[in-house]
Amino acid sequence: MHEALEQILFREAPLLYRQGLRDGFQCLDGWFLLLLDLSRQLESQCLEQKAKGQSLTAATQVKEKFGPLRFYVDHRTSAVSLAIEEACIRSGEICEHCGEPGMLHIDSHHWRRTLCRTHLQEIEDQS
Repeated sequence: MHEALEQILFREAPLLYRQGLRDGFQCLDGWFLLLLDLSRQLESQCLEQKAKGQSLTAATQVKEKFGPLRFYVDHRTSAVSLAIEEACIRSGEICEHCGEPGMLHIDSHHWRRTLCRTHLQEIEDQS
């Protein structure tokens, strides 16, 4: 993901990303809005945890793996788990390149990617 987009996510959810991310965001820009929505939801959970004196959820790793989004955290609650699960499911319908509707594709090398028709065609043309 481009650094400018990463900085927006860090700015929107400073408690969630307070420890930084090992290896940054390992996905493409098409999932930015999905990650922005998830980050805001999880930041809200962090604020509630802080008000209750609980350990705060902290993002540790964000990446694409086997096609959909993977979002790893410390100090997971059921609300946090639900928000992450929903975002990961939604990522399977969003092109990781551009954010348009997409679906999971498996290429000739058995790589799984969530792509729209345009980006699928571009990748197939490169093969």
